[in-house]
Amino acid sequence: MITNRRILKSFEEINHSLEESLQKVTLDLQQQLVQDDNKETRELARLQDQLQQVRSIVEKVCVSIKSDNVESYCSISFDSLYNICKDIADPSSFEDGDLQYLVSQAIFEYIILLCYYSVTNECVQGLPAVYEAEQYYKTVSDSTLRSLLYCLQTSVSTLRSLFQDVQKEIYKKKLLHQTWSLQALSLDLLEKVRPTINKFMVVRNFRFVGLPKKPIEIASFASDIPRGVVHERLDIINRSSKNYTIKLGHLITEFAQPPEVDDKLQLPNYERRLQSLQSFFGLSALDTNLTDIVQCSAKFHKDHPLKKFTKPSVLTRYWPSILLCLLYGPSSIMTIWNSRYVIQDFIRNNVVDFAKGLVLNWLWTPLKQVWSTVRHDEGSAISVTSQETLNSDMDSLTRMIVSFVVDNSNSAPNQTIDPILLSSKVEHGDLTEFMEIYESQLHHPIKNIATGGLVRSLLIQLQKTKVDGSMALNGIDKMLKSQQLVFGVVALSPALVILYSVTVALKRFIKLGNIWSNVKRYKDQISISLNNVERILNYSDQGADSNEEHLNQGLLVIEVSNLYKLGSFLIPHSRRKEWFRDVEELVDTNLDSKAHLNVVNRIYHVYGRFLIH
Repeated sequence: MITNRRILKSFEEINHSLEESLQKVTLDLQQQLVQDDNKETRELARLQDQLQQVRSIVEKVCVSIKSDNVESYCSISFDSLYNICKDIADPSSFEDGDLQYLVSQAIFEYIILLCYYSVTNECVQGLPAVYEAEQYYKTVSDSTLRSLLYCLQTSVSTLRSLFQDVQKEIYKKKLLHQTWSLQALSLDLLEKVRPTINKFMVVRNFRFVGLPKKPIEIASFASDIPRGVVHERLDIINRSSKNYTIKLGHLITEFAQPPEVDDKLQLPNYERRLQSLQSFFGLSALDTNLTDIVQCSAKFHKDHPLKKFTKPSVLTRYWPSILLCLLYGPSSIMTIWNSRYVIQDFIRNNVVDFAKGLVLNWLWTPLKQVWSTVRHDEGSAISVTSQETLNSDMDSLTRMIVSFVVDNSNSAPNQTIDPILLSSKVEHGDLTEFMEIYESQLHHPIKNIATGGLVRSLLIQLQKTKVDGSMALNGIDKMLKSQQLVFGVVALSPALVILYSVTVALKRFIKLGNIWSNVKRYKDQISISLNNVERILNYSDQGADSNEEHLNQGLLVIEVSNLYKLGSFLIPHSRRKEWFRDVEELVDTNLDSKAHLNVVNRIYHVYGRFLIH
């Protein structure tokens, strides 16, 4: 809880102050023990035993506060504290600066802080549920249908309460030896609920006072009764939440004030804190003591009074649905059992086969095709021509041209033919030597046809045309392969999206315990809490009365506690200590409103990427 760190610091302050005070009286301790009689020695020994008992409880609480669990709470043995309070004398009964005075005051300080720890944890944990119930009843009261459903859900508890009231009335009349009848009992109960009915009749839409007469008014009256019930419950919750929030704010403000220090040997003053706890429980400062505070704290922890103002339990809200399931559930189960083979076929055809087809046809096969395309696997890719065919045709053309040019080089004695250089030129598309010979043959076509030279040239031209066609087809083949890669990736995309969604859902289920991520909901709640914190801080300097200041302080503690808890789900583990430190500064009473707003700005620009975006 957000107040636990402050409580831990207070425990440490008491320990430190007690140690310093004991060191100052150590010089006179031996002489005091020699001069004291046996009774005072026994009293001091008893106080030391009680101090050890209290400090053992305090150590457990400190260990719980120092743990990483945000919602950790150490249960306090109020019975032990009560027994200690009964046997210990008030510190005012001892002389100031005396050893017994110091020990007894330390025990009082510890017990008061333990009660404060229990009360604040109950309030900080319970009040958010009360405000959540307030929103729940506001939503219900806005709709007549929801109000009717609410009355149906709470009808069982209402009838049970009515039956208990009837039993109490009958028991009272029996104790008074009065005769009773059903009619008289009904009149008594009617008299008790008459003020509520009259109030509802007067307030209802401000239209009329009295019973309706027209059918339309009767129907409107009947439909407004459930909403009136919800509004009454909402008013009770509003008053209770405001009351407990003011009490919490006053309690935290009083405990956060620095202790009074003077020249005397004393621990932090406990009287103001004791009075603040008395005010919280509505006790008189003159007629009560620390024992009464311990009893009230134990009762507050045991009874959980704030739970009376929460929304109805899960069983209360869903018992109509459970009843319908019990009525129609067996027949539905028999129908499902009789149709088990149909359901089995449906699951196999629509779930198992779908999953299998998704993995094999939409994931594995496209993945193999993409891999084959990347590797230029001719056997598994779309192919118009073969690369080996193109290479063999090109080699054949090169050999034919080189042989032809070498055979006809006698016609040009001044030129020297290099077969290697000529082959390189042909491979790069340079056919100048061949075309010169071919052009010279065309001057005497009949003669060259008869000798066969021109026919050979024409056959080489035919081979060249074949090579050009093969190269064009090879380009088309490469283009098809590139498109095949695109189609393969497109075919693979839906399966990858589904696989990614399933993986993320499983990860969230393992990490957060929910398939549907709570991250967005947490971020929305943190944004709302930060907004409320800024609004409270802006209104804190407008000179409100004490109740308004305590209300703002209580609301601030609740909102900051919400931030404290929700941020632990989103902030990385390596930065949680920084987060806890910065959030705790929002409720530090030593800082003014401007400093608190600076802390809010720091939270935005330091942790915004974790909380907002």
